[in-house]
Amino acid sequence: FIQVDAAINPGNSGGPLTDVEGRVIGMNTAIATGQQEMTDEGRFAGIGLAIPMDMIRPVVTQLIQAGRVDKGYMGVELAEVNSLNAQELGFYGRGVGVSKVTANGPADVAGLKPGDIISKVNGKTVESISQMRSVISSMLPGAEATLTVWRYDALSETSKTMDVDVKLAKLDMQRLQGTLPENQPTDQIEVLGIEQMRTMTPEMAEQKGMKYVPGVFIEKWVTGSLPEAEVGNGVILTKVMGAEVSDVDEFIAALKKVNLRDGARVTILGKDGLEETIPLRMP
Repeated sequence: FIQVDAAINPGNSGGPLTDVEGRVIGMNTAIATGQQEMTDEGRFAGIGLAIPMDMIRPVVTQLIQAGRVDKGYMGVELAEVNSLNAQELGFYGRGVGVSKVTANGPADVAGLKPGDIISKVNGKTVESISQMRSVISSMLPGAEATLTVWRYDALSETSKTMDVDVKLAKLDMQRLQGTLPENQPTDQIEVLGIEQMRTMTPEMAEQKGMKYVPGVFIEKWVTGSLPEAEVGNGVILTKVMGAEVSDVDEFIAALKKVNLRDGARVTILGKDGLEETIPLRMP
């Protein structure tokens, strides 16, 4: 935030913060208030906070052009740099540590490793986790972030500083948290490998030459997916985590109770009449 001492009063939130020449430099957002005695009303206490225009402009541009906001995703877990340990290894600057790199994510593909220390993004110094997240999420998917990285090699007991170019992916919160979206379609869940599904009915079972069993008929798995290889198309999904499901709505409701990053165990009734339990996992 930009901290200002201009008076920002209730009702000003969302309004412009201008410089002395009338140029808009931010959007008024919040104030620190002093509490008046014998009343619940706050009063201006000399501190106002505004979102900088540099953070507003890309959001507004995306809303106008696409009607939504997409954020950049790098695929790392960050940690504050412990200055004492870092100095023991020879790092004396400021930056943000990398504690974990998501397998096959943008950072992993670019060659980033746990233990790396990021000191700059596109030439600008980063000193905190919140600043690093803000910088990356403000960039568009597909953009390239040039990271200045310090790396220590324990085998040779030497360190080096280098630039690593990371092509950002799209931040997908549902996939990151292992959940399905609220408006999940009822005919497919491609992220779990299901390309076409529908509720099984007696009429459908007769048409397919199968014994009728309540459940979800999987007409087609995504080509190349693990379920396609394990059980094939034209099977009936009858249980999720051991609980029976009789239609598509019950199936989706059951999946929403599970962290799909860890995977959901589903019971499949094959064409041969045999049951098999397989995992459906969100990559």
